[in-house]
Amino acid sequence: MDISHVTNRLIIRTILLVSLCISPSLHADKVAGATTAKEYQVKAVFLYNFANFITWPESVFSNANIPFRICILGQDPFGVFIDATTENQKVKNRPLQVLRLKELNATRQCQILFISDSEIPRLSEVLSFAKNYTILTVGESEEFINEGGMIKFFNRNNKVRLGINPDALEQATLKADANLLNLSEIMRTSPRE
Repeated sequence: MDISHVTNRLIIRTILLVSLCISPSLHADKVAGATTAKEYQVKAVFLYNFANFITWPESVFSNANIPFRICILGQDPFGVFIDATTENQKVKNRPLQVLRLKELNATRQCQILFISDSEIPRLSEVLSFAKNYTILTVGESEEFINEGGMIKFFNRNNKVRLGINPDALEQATLKADANLLNLSEIMRTSPRE
């Protein structure tokens, strides 16, 4: 294995660990706007780093020039933070694009799809559509994992935490790095009655 590849993976792991440790405090006595901004700065870093902790099958990319795409469906809670985090970055030697989408059909071109809370009314439809493609779905709504989502942001002890649904990842032929699994709370889709 190439030494620079090993070094890059160690750096990424360190960033992910540090992000978990220094997640912004979400105390109610802080100004709501500033708290939300810091929360979404951390979430933007996580979203970008998922690209390095999840493995997609090579068949997802039809050629070497296809960019790696992080997409936001619905209202964008990240604003400039996701752009600043991903600016001039590459994922597995591919250029990185951030796309803001309104149309569900456009999500088929994404590798990571953040589903905004503005899409909760059609969450089941979005997740059902995404299951037809090799897309990592990320959200933060209460029912996100239960509806079949893969990675959920949630807050605990005033810190941003991750919930991960390994069954949904496996169904999409995605593989999570052991370090990501160790840092996440394992959550599974509840069986339908």
